[in-house]
Amino acid sequence: MARPIKNGLDYFPFDTKPDMKMNAVIRKYGATGLGCLIGLYQKIYDNGYFIKADFDFIEDLCLELRIEDEDYLKEFIRFCVKKNIFDRGFYESDKVLTSNGIQKRFNEATKRRKCTHDVSNYLVNVCNNPVNVCNNPVNVNKSTQSKVKESKGKEIIKTKAKKSIPPTLQEVKEYCEKRSNSIDPEKFISHYDASGWMRGKTKIKDWQACVRTWEGNSNKSTAASKTYYAGHSVASLNILVEKGRMHQADSNEINILIEASKEGFKPNE
Repeated sequence: MARPIKNGLDYFPFDTKPDMKMNAVIRKYGATGLGCLIGLYQKIYDNGYFIKADFDFIEDLCLELRIEDEDYLKEFIRFCVKKNIFDRGFYESDKVLTSNGIQKRFNEATKRRKCTHDVSNYLVNVCNNPVNVCNNPVNVNKSTQSKVKESKGKEIIKTKAKKSIPPTLQEVKEYCEKRSNSIDPEKFISHYDASGWMRGKTKIKDWQACVRTWEGNSNKSTAASKTYYAGHSVASLNILVEKGRMHQADSNEINILIEASKEGFKPNE
């Protein structure tokens, strides 16, 4: 069996001495900005030599970097584009993050690969950039029609299997169990069925990213609930329910109190 073709890199070069562009990032955003830039590079090189900074990408990267404000990351990316860290043309037209330097380093890292991927998209400099269909050892023009069709077919099947919308209840259940979260798969599917699997005016492309978002929001909500309810005894919680001061009178609040107690909170008796 042939080894699968690898598009991205497992690691990438990073200059030990920051240039003017990097210094501009550090001066404005400090260590947080440097971490954001490294995170962006990781995503780009893992994908190949470019990546689309769409809604799902911003959401996922914020969760990974623990950035609470998505607007902060968007503004940071725009600053990097302004400083020519990323190509302005591709970002403004397609929200694509890439650069001449990224493509040169990618080509240098992959030049010994026997099989390379299609490098015909988002080239910063088609004539001089080493990452292009003319200079790359594997030219897409030399591929036979049957191989192109076969490659496209496999790619479509792989993408469909990963991001089929809407997912089945079993798929959501298995993914939630894998991540060991407390999300109710039925509520999750019902929520997005009601909106036609749209987030605002944007069609949802990756339901797993939505699960991770719910998971992050749930963790914040649970932490806040623990802090509040840990100061009440079970009896006082019942009084709150009777007075209508607790919105959800079910077992969840009691479970929160119990778990909070296990973690060191001391409820009043």
